[in-house]
Amino acid sequence: MKKKKLRIGIYSLTSCSGCQEQIMDLEEELPEIVKAVDIANFEMVKKLDEKAKVDVAFVEGCVAKAEEIERVREIRRKCGFLVSMGTCATYGGIPAIRNLHEGWKFEKLVYPDDSMRLSAIKASPLSDYVKVDYFIRGCPMNKLEFLEVLKSLAAGKKPRELNYAVCVECKKRQVPCLLVKFLKGEEGGGICLGPITYAGCNAICPANGVPCLGCRGPFEDSNVESYVQMLEKHLKGEDVKRMLSTFAGTSKKLIKFV
Repeated sequence: MKKKKLRIGIYSLTSCSGCQEQIMDLEEELPEIVKAVDIANFEMVKKLDEKAKVDVAFVEGCVAKAEEIERVREIRRKCGFLVSMGTCATYGGIPAIRNLHEGWKFEKLVYPDDSMRLSAIKASPLSDYVKVDYFIRGCPMNKLEFLEVLKSLAAGKKPRELNYAVCVECKKRQVPCLLVKFLKGEEGGGICLGPITYAGCNAICPANGVPCLGCRGPFEDSNVESYVQMLEKHLKGEDVKRMLSTFAGTSKKLIKFV
């Protein structure tokens, strides 16, 4: 008996569509993906049937407009397994920076004319409104991680979450620690959020000489308080807040520090 294909839908809320672009960038694997799964909806390519029932829904972007609340709830009702795709969907991402500022001054700067004002609400992760079964983090998400998640789900298995720091991946790749270099005053070092950030990116930034900016958010067992104390010895308070608030500042782990 022929095995039934996994039926998936790829949806987008408030976002830059960068995570969908990562899927499109799977140039060699995409033809095989199309053969292996039944794609009911893929917004960047074509809206086939947004209201169709699917086995797995991959949702990119945060809930930042009033109408998106019911939309994400409808997606949840129509799917068996929901995957939060990227940092916006997981934490609120960069749009959630506005939540940290009284009166949402950014909205007033961009849309000074009241007639142009959007139906904006607090930028929130999907999990504020619906049950999320798995989180793919990153800004944008890692395309190979998406592929591994899709393979696991197609095989009937729940993907394994990595609850450890980017530093572990640096060690595996034998990447010299940029933070240690900074603390020693050596050239090429920098303040790096790798010690408190979820792994899964294969340490792509540190491996290229760029300190981790924390785009994957703080991992569950991270000692954020201790790390912030260390940062405050080397940076001004406002600079620490700016670093922590960029991608996941509204997360439970970071909100009290920003």
